[in-house]
Amino acid sequence: MLRINSTLPTETEELIARIIGCSITVHRALGPGLLETPYSRAVGLEFDHCGIVYTREKEIEVSYRGQVLGSVRNFVCGVGERLGSVRSSP
Repeated sequence: MLRINSTLPTETEELIARIIGCSITVHRALGPGLLETPYSRAVGLEFDHCGIVYTREKEIEVSYRGQVLGSVRNFVCGVGERLGSVRSSP
């Protein structure tokens, strides 16, 4: 596997790797072409199975150049004070 030096803490890097692994597991099992809801539910089940703490359907404000464009609802996983948003659609 290609490793690129990162300035992120090891704990954050490890969580990212676990999240990606969960996403790949779900995609391999379900394949492409489903609507977002089944993927979202499957990713949540996989996060539970792997012990990843998350908030489902967390509303996140989206802005561009200081202007609020709207909001999206995503999974949010946290490590310490860092948060990462995970989209569950392919």
